Amino acid sequence: MLLWFIFLFWGMPCCPPDCFLDRRADRIGRPRSRRRQNGRAGSRGRADTPSAARTGALRVLQALHEEPVVDGLMTRLKREADSVQRDDLVRALCRLYYVEGKWAGDGWGTRPDNRGPYYQPERWAASAKINTVLSELLERTTGEAAVRLNALFALHRVQPGDVIGRLMALAEKDETMLPTLAENLAASDTVPATALPLLERAAKPGKAQVNAMFALIKLGSADAMRVALTAMPTVPKNGSRGDAASDKVSNALFLSPALENHHRYFEAEAAKQEGLTSAWADAALLQLAARRFGAPEARERARFALDEGWKQPARRAQIIRAAALGRETTRAPAIVAASADADPAVAAAAAIATLKLDVDAIRAEAGMKTPTIAELKADDVLTQVVGQGGDRVRGEQLYAQAGCVACHTVRANEPMKGPFLGNITALYRRRELAEAILDPNKSIAQGFVTNQFTMKDGSVRMGFVTREAPDVVAIRDLTGQQQDVRVADVAKREHLPISLMPAGLMSGFTVRDLAGLLDYLESLASGAP
Repeated sequence: MLLWFIFLFWGMPCCPPDCFLDRRADRIGRPRSRRRQNGRAGSRGRADTPSAARTGALRVLQALHEEPVVDGLMTRLKREADSVQRDDLVRALCRLYYVEGKWAGDGWGTRPDNRGPYYQPERWAASAKINTVLSELLERTTGEAAVRLNALFALHRVQPGDVIGRLMALAEKDETMLPTLAENLAASDTVPATALPLLERAAKPGKAQVNAMFALIKLGSADAMRVALTAMPTVPKNGSRGDAASDKVSNALFLSPALENHHRYFEAEAAKQEGLTSAWADAALLQLAARRFGAPEARERARFALDEGWKQPARRAQIIRAAALGRETTRAPAIVAASADADPAVAAAAAIATLKLDVDAIRAEAGMKTPTIAELKADDVLTQVVGQGGDRVRGEQLYAQAGCVACHTVRANEPMKGPFLGNITALYRRRELAEAILDPNKSIAQGFVTNQFTMKDGSVRMGFVTREAPDVVAIRDLTGQQQDVRVADVAKREHLPISLMPAGLMSGFTVRDLAGLLDYLESLASGAP
């Protein structure tokens, strides 16, 4: 009906979309004398097209998921020479690539994913032909045009053809493409191992460095960890505490699941005692040793390496400097005691670390006067945490140590997992959020009800639903791993009245630790530095 109305309004009921886009863009908003002078639509007429009329026409077209509209836009794109108008046509095709998925009535999968334009993007009949056209366009595009094209793809979450492969090929010949490649790899679900040589080049100081570091950490291979650790000392401290590039990159390293896979490499690098690189290796070991999740063997090995290193004065000073680098306070008693160490280098390092870290918190922990949450009544914890501030940088570390990272995301460019926490404090008051952390079964977020699937072979799978189709249901389990459950193999499906998030995650931490975690989440919603 709407398509018919547009055709009727433009006075071309028999014209295909390509035709009416040309003609209407030529006719709308121009003086009658000009229309008569130029006659039928042509290249000169299109050059005089009012931008508002053309923009309006394209906005209507990009909302019409009709194959004739797609065909018309593709035909026009093939002969359009003007770069701005080509970008407009590509934008319309990108918007038409997906349709909104059918709502089942119980939440949009891992909602809220507010990146848009669709909560649950799904392909439709014309997606394949749009993909072909955009893939061909990507193969022909180079330089600045390729950067603009990629920005449109990223905005609409469209991946026609091998975007990463094409950007890698361009970056091999053109260094200016490295920032765009690094940005795409940092936002990608997976990073191909073949990207490592380019990422190693991009990880040098410059525009591409921070995203290249994120991509290397996400790649997580032994060589990627080597490159990332080597580059860590050169990442700039170009912002306030917690917002500097070095803080963001180091926290990504500390949160990485790959850290436990390559703990032996970090142990070896720390033992070398070769300046800042070795200190960052010890900082990673401190974070790994403090984790409450993951492989216990890796955590124990990290603790053992640190304990052995502490026996040597030079390594002890390095570990103290590493604690300051990573703002890690679990060895606070030893750090305070080291201020009186017989070795001058150790005492000096301890004095500097106490200045960089929260002195009051260190002294409190050193005196072992602070009870853990498990030792307090829930109401007392909630009352204290509402009126008490914490260290938001330490809170970000606790986000990893307590295992939150396994099932949650905090940034829009991260692949969605469980409930999104990037804007959670805009939805919950501080006390409510603290209560949800301490007692996750009290209130379960919409769309994250625990589903239990009893399979026909007798096995049981449990998790919350991230995507549901007629033949397969994708779920995320307690470990944060995604599984596909074939509907045909399911004998029974139940909704359980419990949260997948286990209770007691914060039991071993203090109220001040919980306050720091809440401060960190509040900073995400407010955009505070």
